[in-house]
Amino acid sequence: MRTMLMALALAAAVPATPEEAGRPADGSTRIGVVDLDRVGAESVMGKELAKEIAALETEIQAERTKKQADLKRLDAEIAGLQQELDKQAALLSEDGAEKKRQEIKRKSRDRDAYVEDGRVQLEKLTERAQSRATTISEGFRQKLRPYLVSVARQQGVQVLLDSRNAIAIDGAFDISTAVIAALDAAQAQPPAAAAR
Repeated sequence: MRTMLMALALAAAVPATPEEAGRPADGSTRIGVVDLDRVGAESVMGKELAKEIAALETEIQAERTKKQADLKRLDAEIAGLQQELDKQAALLSEDGAEKKRQEIKRKSRDRDAYVEDGRVQLEKLTERAQSRATTISEGFRQKLRPYLVSVARQQGVQVLLDSRNAIAIDGAFDISTAVIAALDAAQAQPPAAAAR
């Protein structure tokens, strides 16, 4: 009796036909592949996010360039003071020469401190930019997921693989173009229409 009840419960839980289970009539599983890099590079949303990441990189490069220019200016000041000391060495009193040497040492210490502070600032800026880029990428993946699922279902795909993890890919399995089209269509809608 118990065995018969278990069999009836299992039979009720399993779809009667492959079509009910979302599979083709022959019982096979349809596999799809999506090139997430391509979706990111070609979709409107992906391009917008790439611009944000590029802006972060530009900000870091601008700060690095500014630091290098400031460093060149400090080096020029130190070199100028050293040249001044060398030219006037015979004319300066020992006290005057010592003041110039102390000024050069002070400027050199300032330069070294500037280099260290600049290195720390650039590291922090880079860390913040990397964190922001990670957040942007994760947000993109979260926004992309419903479109992946929707397109996969529309095309009867039960298993969807990232193309980076698929060794051999037949173009017939690639749903990237359809995902890009769905994502772009959603981006083109006004915000009120997209929320429905």
